[in-house]
Amino acid sequence: SASQAPTRAQPSLPSASEIARGASQRPQGCPWANGAAAAKLSCALFAARALRRGCRAPLSARRARFFDSLLGGGGGGSGDSGGGEPPKAWSVAPPSWEELQALLLERQSPEELEAEEAVATGRGALCARAAGGSMVRLFGAEDESQVRVTFYRDHAAWCPYCEKVQLALEEKQVPYQIVKVNMNCYGQKPQDFLAMNPMGLLPVAEIDGLLITESNQILDELEATFPERSLVPAGRGTEVQQLLRLERRLFGSWMSWLRSSVNESG
Repeated sequence: SASQAPTRAQPSLPSASEIARGASQRPQGCPWANGAAAAKLSCALFAARALRRGCRAPLSARRARFFDSLLGGGGGGSGDSGGGEPPKAWSVAPPSWEELQALLLERQSPEELEAEEAVATGRGALCARAAGGSMVRLFGAEDESQVRVTFYRDHAAWCPYCEKVQLALEEKQVPYQIVKVNMNCYGQKPQDFLAMNPMGLLPVAEIDGLLITESNQILDELEATFPERSLVPAGRGTEVQQLLRLERRLFGSWMSWLRSSVNESG
């Protein structure tokens, strides 16, 4: 009778410090040319995803074997079959947010750190990402005490009406604060936002204490309050208003079609 294959030691993910240090040598049994870096990066990404989910559940034997091969455990083959007895499910304790933050800081260049600092203080380029993006834009203002506009926009940065208003703010270089609110498709809006704006629609702007909840009206108020760097050519105000209304009707019709059920004939 065939002898039973020896059971291999249980593999473990590298620590955050091990991931940060990386490796110059290709691990044994890893098929990738840059195996060490790829293996550790894959493990780091998996640990980060697990942390985001709050997941500390055991891994399946298949996934455990996959990570074992990345880390140079060898053997195991592909799929659910292969040489030897697959390892039993094992648990992953992902690195903490502090460890991941330390890892990021170790990897960033001085130029990247300087750019992030500029974004955080409202002096750098506009950064629209949901986490760590721009929350204030100062332009010529000395500090946030001189900011007169608060702009409420969507977290995901894909709402076209929010984008239209933010482009105007950027072109006119009006200092403004940014408050990010999720759209309905990402969950309920904060109660304090609904108390201020019961319809819950975006964008919203507060200009010198005046709350405005319609994008074209926000543009009008920006032009009236901050006439410098006007976006409306002289003598063409009526034409601009007509084009804005046309744009709104076209987009509204497209959204209505997109949300409606389409029959088989299209």
